Amino acid sequence: MTYLHLIERNEIEGTFEDYLLANKGAVLTEIAKSGAVLFRGFDVDTKEAFEKSVQVISPNLRDYIGGDSPREKVGGKVYTSTAYPAEETISMHNEMSYTHSYPRFINFYCEIEPAVGGETPIVDGRVILEKLPSEIVERFKHKKLKYIMNLHDGYGLGKSWKEAYSVETKEEVETILDRPNISYKWKENGMLQVEETVDPILIHPETGDEAFFSQADQWHPTNLDPDILELMKEIMLVDDFFHNCRYGDDSEIAEADLDTIRDIVNKERVFFKWKKGDVLMMDNLISLHGRAPFSGERSILVTMS
Repeated sequence: MTYLHLIERNEIEGTFEDYLLANKGAVLTEIAKSGAVLFRGFDVDTKEAFEKSVQVISPNLRDYIGGDSPREKVGGKVYTSTAYPAEETISMHNEMSYTHSYPRFINFYCEIEPAVGGETPIVDGRVILEKLPSEIVERFKHKKLKYIMNLHDGYGLGKSWKEAYSVETKEEVETILDRPNISYKWKENGMLQVEETVDPILIHPETGDEAFFSQADQWHPTNLDPDILELMKEIMLVDDFFHNCRYGDDSEIAEADLDTIRDIVNKERVFFKWKKGDVLMMDNLISLHGRAPFSGERSILVTMS
């Protein structure tokens, strides 16, 4: 498994859109095989060209509804990548694996290449599953995972429920959340707490491969800097943390298990340097991604489908 397959323009004639139209089947096969395909040197020089081209492979682009990451829509169905301090690392994750409403494909476009750092590391969930101790896999597979998100009412850590679900009223968000496997409640402090139980091991619909599909280690409080975690515990209840994760039966996930996952993921991930105009197409069921710290300007745009 290569994690990342590179296709450079070189002697290829025509536009990026022309290439995708002529090779759609082969591209989709390669994405399912490798998990991610990087297109380099094509004529993608605007967010509009990016959106139009990727629709050949991902025709049903979606809005970012129910997502926890801070990002802005910049036009059409194109969003900024996660807005997070440049000096910090974004840990590896499958996009929206905390909900059943996850995207199948996620596409990135390099509008401004970072001068230093800012890579988007990739790791294959099939490899992670193979390398995890069998006892951890069995616990995850049989207990499943419950993700807990607390959304404030206009002021607080993380996103508000209005921002997360693009709504204005409680009735609107309740309509969205009235689905199987989701429970929610309104707290006295105005927070909306959403809990959703999901499978952290998925079977790929085309290849039949099993893959690790989780961000439990990212959502769990132990992912926070220890000093920040202790400070947060002093000013708020753990039950009010923006993120948390437990097993589906409400039992706690052992910190040692989460550390094992983090160690394997970080050892197996691969990096590449962004170039302006790059387009990265990822199978979200297979590939986990993150972000390395950077300095200077950096603009990576995203579409999902």
